[in-house]
Amino acid sequence: MKIVRNSLIPVPGFTAMNLCGVLFVRGQAAIDDEMLRHERIHTRQMREMGYLPFYIWYVAAWLVRLLWALVSLPLVDKKRRRHRLYGAYANLWLEREAYRHAPDAHYLEHRRHYAWLIEPLSACRSGCKRPSESEKGQGARSRR
Repeated sequence: MKIVRNSLIPVPGFTAMNLCGVLFVRGQAAIDDEMLRHERIHTRQMREMGYLPFYIWYVAAWLVRLLWALVSLPLVDKKRRRHRLYGAYANLWLEREAYRHAPDAHYLEHRRHYAWLIEPLSACRSGCKRPSESEKGQGARSRR
């Protein structure tokens, strides 16, 4: 994976952003193996969906989750607003797969096609179980 360090991409508040398989890193921010695996999972998602459909799906899903969060709960203060923005991002199925499996150095070797879609749908077939708090914390790191 090619890594480009600069001061413009990603937007402030994020350490790295994967654009079409190229990892843009803010300044001299540290990137570790787990972050690289997280971004490689996204690259695999992009390749199997197609780059443009990936970004269309990603932005549309984020906007739906963001609107739901903003409509369902009134904005009280900046801290909660920031939390909702992050929650809309972190709960995307594409992100959940990347966060959940980034700690596994061998995940991409045995990853199923469209795993980001299959895992949540199979959970719904078995009663729409949400991940427990321990499962959420597994590999989920702040992008800050």
